[in-house]
Amino acid sequence: LLLCWLRSLTPVTSLSMLLGMRSLAAALQLEIYWVYLL
Repeated sequence: LLLCWLRSLTPVTSLSMLLGMRSLAAALQLEIYWVYLL
């Protein structure tokens, strides 16, 4: 039961990780942009 639940949860987790990494990259780019601006 747990394995099945984990398997169904995996795509959601990977998607959230992907979104998190993308937002992190965007924040990093914004920070670099601000550093160059100032």
